Amino acid sequence: HPDLVTHVYLDSNRLTDETGVKLARYVAASSTIQYLDLSSNQLGSAAYLALAAALRVNTSLQYLHLVGNQAEDESRIDAALVSAMQ
Repeated sequence: HPDLVTHVYLDSNRLTDETGVKLARYVAASSTIQYLDLSSNQLGSAAYLALAAALRVNTSLQYLHLVGNQAEDESRIDAALVSAMQ
């Protein structure tokens, strides 16, 4: 139920890109999620880019914590995130 949850704490759970992409779909569908902590996992570029795409349609998310993951294509990810927030 994407319109019930407002806070998601999944830090330090060894989440991979597969789970990160699924969570991005949830973020895109949710109109209530405000806080998402995915720090200290094993998320890579695919998850970051999927989250950036989700942010283009999600207007409720106010806090996204991604520190301590394994994304490699930093310049592409930075550009995608900046573009999503404009």
